[in-house]
Amino acid sequence: MSMQKNEQVIAGLFNAYQNRNAVEMASFYSADAVFKDPIFGTVQGEEISKVWQVVHSVTNDLYLHYHIIQAGSSIATANTYLTYNFKHTNRNIKISIKSHFRLANGKIVLQTDEYSMWNWMSQAYGLRGLLLGWNPFIINRARISAKNTLLSI
Repeated sequence: MSMQKNEQVIAGLFNAYQNRNAVEMASFYSADAVFKDPIFGTVQGEEISKVWQVVHSVTNDLYLHYHIIQAGSSIATANTYLTYNFKHTNRNIKISIKSHFRLANGKIVLQTDEYSMWNWMSQAYGLRGLLLGWNPFIINRARISAKNTLLSI
């Protein structure tokens, strides 16, 4: 696949994200794709669409800015800057995510997102997140909650 085509796939994914369209976002992934994220862990296939449904359901006022750093014949890397209101705590979040993609046949087969869980927890839960957001036990509880939400969809 050409570098330009892969760049279009990544741009399409982020544009669908900005438009809060989980179904369109899912169309950019292969049927057996893998998604890795600090809060959701590793999810595969149809569960990826559920991740985006959950993300859209817990956020208000989403603003997304992305920059594709690299788009090769089978890999891509992008920085994403998100701002949104987290519905559970009514707190504003500003987060930077680095996404690594592996692509094949015009589809994403692997996406790995990197961001600071402590930074996210600090913003999402205020002082409690600031003081405890680094703690593996607390992070694991957040991951379990996210996984349970996925299972409920």
